[in-house]
Amino acid sequence: MKFSLLYIITIFIASTVYGQEVQVIGEYEKNVETNDGSILVWTVHLKEDSTFLYNFYRKLNCDACKEENFWGKGKWTAKENVITIQSEKEKDLDSIYTMDFSVTKARIKSQSKRNLSAKRIPNKLIFYDSPLSLIKGLKLEKKS
Repeated sequence: MKFSLLYIITIFIASTVYGQEVQVIGEYEKNVETNDGSILVWTVHLKEDSTFLYNFYRKLNCDACKEENFWGKGKWTAKENVITIQSEKEKDLDSIYTMDFSVTKARIKSQSKRNLSAKRIPNKLIFYDSPLSLIKGLKLEKKS
């Protein structure tokens, strides 16, 4: 009897501590303003319906430069802390959505559950595999 009660309590505590997954749904962003006044903004919105929207905005500081937006969309899946992002050429790509994310992978980096400090570190979306060279290595912070 004592053993079964102890076993149930242990399972309950383990599932409570380790069963808490990081909430990946939301908007991730990186803003950069260069020394010459150019502005670069990357945004990825992972939606609840397993779709994503990507935007890269740049406004370079030069006389002949203009504001530019590059868009992408498609579906995403999550397995543990790995996010797989995919675009279907026939369905997701057109004259506006030109960024092809076919089999792009990222991981979610979150604050360790063992970190008990009052300072909260925002979750990060870190791209580590992509056919798009400007995406590979990109680190975006989750907006609150």
